[in-house]
Amino acid sequence: MADKQINLTLKVVPSKGSRENLQALADRSAKADIGFVQGGVTNGIDIGKLVSLGSVAYEPLLIFYRSTNTVELLSEFKARPSRLRGRQRNAFPGVDPAGHE
Repeated sequence: MADKQINLTLKVVPSKGSRENLQALADRSAKADIGFVQGGVTNGIDIGKLVSLGSVAYEPLLIFYRSTNTVELLSEFKARPSRLRGRQRNAFPGVDPAGHE
């Protein structure tokens, strides 16, 4: 079986990150064919015609908090008034960022 040669041109385009990459992929006029996108950044962007080719790496979720009490489960934050900061405020089901029930 003979090897086939494929002519491919790669143009690397700088961006501000995952959301900008996702918007470019969703917008046909942006002329982006492939992009790297972190999980959890699709809010507000129509991704109906996009297909994920797979995962590159596992991205752990790190949570930093100020308290003298040890927290072991995300659900423990539900009972505490807090200000959640991050790229996706509603990332924790059942945990209201405003601390309301």
